[in-house]
Formats: sequence, C-alpha cells, structure tokens
Amino acid sequence: MLLMAAAVFLFLFVAGVPAFSQLNENETTAKEVGSITDHLQFAHQEAIRLGLPVTVCASGDGETCNDAGNWKEGCIVFIEVDGAQGDLGSSDIVLSKFRNSGDHLGLQSNLAYIQYQADGSINLN
Repeated sequence: MLLMAAAVFLFLFVAGVPAFSQLNENETTAKEVGSITDHLQFAHQEAIRLGLPVTVCASGDGETCNDAGNWKEGCIVFIEVDGAQGDLGSSDIVLSKFRNSGDHLGLQSNLAYIQYQADGSINLN
C-alpha cells in the first residue's frame, strides 16, 4: 500500500513539474508585457504633466534607440529636448529604462518609437 501511494505521489509530482514550468514562463511574460505597458503609461502622463514631448523608443542596450522596432529587448523613455524625433540625443533627458531579462517577449513592430505630445496625443513612427 505504501509503495502504491509513493508511486501515485511520484507520478503526480513528475506530471506537475512541466505544468509549473509553463506557469512560471507565462508569469514572466506577463510581467515583461506589464512593464512595457507601465512605461508607455508613464511616458503619456509625463508628457502631459511636463508639457513637453516624451518619447518611448525600442532599445537593445538601454543607451541607444533601435530603429528596427525590436521591442522585445527593452525600451527607453526620454524627454525630447533636441527635436530629433525618436533619437536619443545627448541633450535629451532619460526618465526611465526597461531591459528585458530573457527571451519571453517576441514583441516586434514596425514602429521604432512612440512619442506623446504635451496635449496627450501620439506621434507614431
């Protein structure tokens, strides 16, 4: 009887490990999507609050914008001071950065950046 109970426990444990792994993967993906969403909302709020254009650009290194629109690696939120839309210049002010911690996101877009204007409207490119 004890052997049968141990066999059932072992079966349930082995069957549950892949399910737990998938659950963990889904949770990590949801956190990363939530982080990008949070950065977009933050940029929108800051543009209105500051009365200045605020840009969110895709970034692979957290230092430069990625023209390829590869958002899965991360993004940068910055105040557009120098007028070069979508390009992080030396006079622009970085407000926030997000670096993806893994390969959970497959977020690809033809948009290299999203810019929120002082009135809350969006300029996409």
